[in-house]
Amino acid sequence: MTFGLASFISIFLPAISGAIFLNRTDKLFKYFSYFIFLICGLECIANYLFYAHQSNLMIYTFSLLLETIAFTLILNRSIKNSFLEKVIVLALLVYIISFFYFIFYGHIITEIDSEYRMITCVLLIFLGGITFIQQSKNMEVHILTNPMFILSFSVLLYYGSTLFVHGALHIILAKSFSLVAKQIWNAHSVINIITNILFAYAIWLSYRQKKLSL
Repeated sequence: MTFGLASFISIFLPAISGAIFLNRTDKLFKYFSYFIFLICGLECIANYLFYAHQSNLMIYTFSLLLETIAFTLILNRSIKNSFLEKVIVLALLVYIISFFYFIFYGHIITEIDSEYRMITCVLLIFLGGITFIQQSKNMEVHILTNPMFILSFSVLLYYGSTLFVHGALHIILAKSFSLVAKQIWNAHSVINIITNILFAYAIWLSYRQKKLSL
């Protein structure tokens, strides 16, 4: 089994966790589970197109938009600063409007995917970092059993590695070191697998936390 295939299969871990505990987590993680279901569907379509030798870049580009919206809204809910929350929502609106502007006005989809992937990484690293710091100060629950802490850590891990990988790949591919580029992408697949395991764990923690509070 290749790392790429294992990475694709791993997205079903949080989906299974979400399906099992769908009505037994708090509302935020219920919405997160719905988002995971949607991403699973898009991943299946993208992989079908890939093996059918058709372009799946448009699917992944719109998946990127959905990821940005979903994670921004989810993480923003845990930020305890009304001014910062409004600034983040405004930034998200600008992101969405500019995204569709570039799509509809004929910009090359490969450029949009690359540029907006970097912007998404920066935005979600910022949001994930704020949430991570705030949740690490939460004394009401142990840090490793705090679902929002695990979720924010997962976001930091994935988008931090994605920012590094895409930056590294641009440099390496420009120099045609394809073997090194493949190993870097394999490392990113491993990070993706770990992230999906943590997503599944965070959903279970939300269920456990709600169960214990009853």
